[in-house]
Amino acid sequence: MTRCSWAAAVGLLLLAACNADGNRAVLADEARDEETVTAAKALIQSRFDAFAAATTALRAAAPAPDHDGWNAKDDAGAVAAMRAAWLQARAAYTSVEVPASTLFPSIHARVDIDYDDLLAAGRDAAPFDGHGVIGLQAVERILWSDVIPANATEHDQALDGYAAPAFPADQAEATALASELLAQLEADAAALRDGWRATTIDASTAYSTMTLALQEQFGQLEEAGKGEGKSRYAGRSLANLRDDLAATEAMYAVFRPWILAKSGGAHTDGEVAKGFARLHVVHDTSTGDDLPLPPAGWREADPDSEMLATPFGRLFTTAHEEADPSTDGTLSFEMIEAAGLLGVTAAD
Repeated sequence: MTRCSWAAAVGLLLLAACNADGNRAVLADEARDEETVTAAKALIQSRFDAFAAATTALRAAAPAPDHDGWNAKDDAGAVAAMRAAWLQARAAYTSVEVPASTLFPSIHARVDIDYDDLLAAGRDAAPFDGHGVIGLQAVERILWSDVIPANATEHDQALDGYAAPAFPADQAEATALASELLAQLEADAAALRDGWRATTIDASTAYSTMTLALQEQFGQLEEAGKGEGKSRYAGRSLANLRDDLAATEAMYAVFRPWILAKSGGAHTDGEVAKGFARLHVVHDTSTGDDLPLPPAGWREADPDSEMLATPFGRLFTTAHEEADPSTDGTLSFEMIEAAGLLGVTAAD
């Protein structure tokens, strides 16, 4: 074999080896993609399952209807069980709010629309049936009607169509609550559970549940600044933010091995961890489960330095910063960077 022929042969062998290495890398990446999507789908399915189970337990815990309905004093054990089931349902739904609202918007509109928005259609003259004011917040107002924080009541009283929340006062109201309001919530939860099971997703869909959840963190604080915080009747608006963050971190853990396998993945992963830590700091600075009250005169668009120095202001500032996808170093920016390493699209 001539020197030229020998060089050509070696070149072909090297090219073949490079092609083989490239093919192995592509196959490995495809395998990680498939494994990650399967795990993400299963994680979200478990959350929809938990939501459905909690709504069933909520309805099952309702006291048997009698002539004077029921209340937290005379039926303390049953009300405590209903509140516990509602809290489980709220936490579970918080963890699936993004896929529920994006893939099943009509069901989400029944399950998790704010009282302010529900009143847009007018006053609900029958608060225990399956029409008008319905969903998680309608049930929350009833179950905590005797202990609703004063600031939540003050906000709601200014709304057109406001009606003071109350426990069912007679057999007809108690029957309607169980057979209509709670039954509708249970049916919607089952539809979400089964709908997700039948849905095919890709890595971009699964990943976007995290980046959109970061926007939801800030959105909830915007609502709280106007007196419309989620879980405000139960006094658990901050707990809701913590649940949302925990769900986002759990989903990130599913994607993390794939991210770490990429060039530059370890650095980006470290930046993401710093972002999560910053949110934890402000979440944990406040004690209890409810958000600190916004300062007097709170202005979302242009809060002054004194407003931003309050506990609520610090929460608002950090959530706003971490949800900014355009600033290098924020949690949202770094999570989108990680998505780019994977070749997936992250909605923001």
